[in-house]
Amino acid sequence: MNNIDPNASNQPISEFDGYSTYEMAWVLFNPLHPNSPVHLNPLTDDLIRRIPMLHATLFLMNMLHDSGEIKLTATGNLPLKLVKAMHEMAHVPDEMLDAGISKIRCQQDVMMVDISCALLDFSRLTKKRNNKLSLTKAGQKLLNKPDELLRTLLLTHGFQFPWSHYDYYDNEQVGQFGWAFSLRLLSLYGGQPRTDRWFARKYFTAFPEHYPQESLETIDTVDWNPLVSCYATRSFKRFAMMYGLVTFTRGPIRADFGKREEFFQATALLHELFYFKEHVSYIGATNFPPMYVPGE
Repeated sequence: MNNIDPNASNQPISEFDGYSTYEMAWVLFNPLHPNSPVHLNPLTDDLIRRIPMLHATLFLMNMLHDSGEIKLTATGNLPLKLVKAMHEMAHVPDEMLDAGISKIRCQQDVMMVDISCALLDFSRLTKKRNNKLSLTKAGQKLLNKPDELLRTLLLTHGFQFPWSHYDYYDNEQVGQFGWAFSLRLLSLYGGQPRTDRWFARKYFTAFPEHYPQESLETIDTVDWNPLVSCYATRSFKRFAMMYGLVTFTRGPIRADFGKREEFFQATALLHELFYFKEHVSYIGATNFPPMYVPGE
């Protein structure tokens, strides 16, 4: 690990919304570590039911436990009946499905279900053999440990699963880099609906290396900004919404932009589930925090 200057690294930085470089290192590279300023509160049965990704994933895992294994389709997907059941259970908004524009014909038509299966695979909680899906020993152990399972899903989703898999935006890191910081932004400022551009400005102010334009002022000077769209889609419409942490609405069409603005607001669940410490000085800190290692 690289040595750090304790005095410089413990100073709050406005671009990080009050966190120091040392605290931001935890948020970026090991956000759910006990020493991180980001904390997950203990789960209750009510919270489990209200976290779409966790609730649906537990449903699938229990089915695997009860049946021993599930026969997959010829293309290696979950049976359609199970996909629909998980979609109905999760209640994650999907504009195309909700409007009847598209229909559920396979696992890939429901992004949350598809990602749930991927997270279980990435974290080695399930295995496929002879076109049948079953729980691994690790999966069996987490079946009755929802707190540990949620932590595994969040970290696997945040660090291992590629968020760019479902889109064609040029920048593959936007949104996924600093995902826990975006949740803190929601916690701090999501008490009222705010536009995608508003949150994007906060994010790109903290991480300007991901906004290659000459100035952040360009966020508000174009009709459609692909980086703003990329950030809001990946961070809020997908990731945060799959865990029930944000709501999404559209406002009236803006005459100067020719499109409806998008607004995001934190849910009560975000505050019940996460606790973000205020800035504190880590006296004696001389090394950057260890990076998260899958499986640890």
